Amino acid sequence: MKCYVDYESKTSLKVSGVTAVILIVLSYTFAARNSVWAFLCGISFERGLLYHKLFAYFGIAVSLFHALFAYDKILKDYKG
Repeated sequence: MKCYVDYESKTSLKVSGVTAVILIVLSYTFAARNSVWAFLCGISFERGLLYHKLFAYFGIAVSLFHALFAYDKILKDYKG
């Protein structure tokens, strides 16, 4: 099984960007003390902070991948 990312398509840029935004938004929603997510999931504030950190770390990592995809796409478009 071969696994690769197609740098030529705009789909990988779009998917990585949307994923990064979703993760960052989720990290903000778990940061509040009386969060709707915490109430609906039945988790404590301390557990919500753990999820806040995890979503933020993953969001930053995916954002970096998105930036690398975009930079590579810009370079390839510039070179012709």
